[in-house]
Amino acid sequence: MKTKPASTPDSWWLRTRRLLLPSCREMTRLTSQAMDRPPGAVQRLGMGLHLAMCAVCRRYRRQLNWIRKVAGAMPDDPSNLVPVRLQREARERLKERLRAALKASEAQEGSK
Repeated sequence: MKTKPASTPDSWWLRTRRLLLPSCREMTRLTSQAMDRPPGAVQRLGMGLHLAMCAVCRRYRRQLNWIRKVAGAMPDDPSNLVPVRLQREARERLKERLRAALKASEAQEGSK
């Protein structure tokens, strides 16, 4: 079985299609890279076309932007953080919910 050389019109079309309509897997890589350095014009066009059609990739991009924003707001030295003090009632509610979740988890594992 012969393979076509890299300069065939088919390979050009595949490269162009990959740039203009990247897959979701490729979009995750491109979205992450775009946070460090701006994409080229053709990549930006392809990303825009993909994002216009794909709600999942739009959500992924929003999540990455949110993570970057939150991470950027964290201090360099976490020892400077002020500890949060919960009211006694809130602590007790949290403990009860954790105990209930643990019991449910143990019951579920026991039934397997």
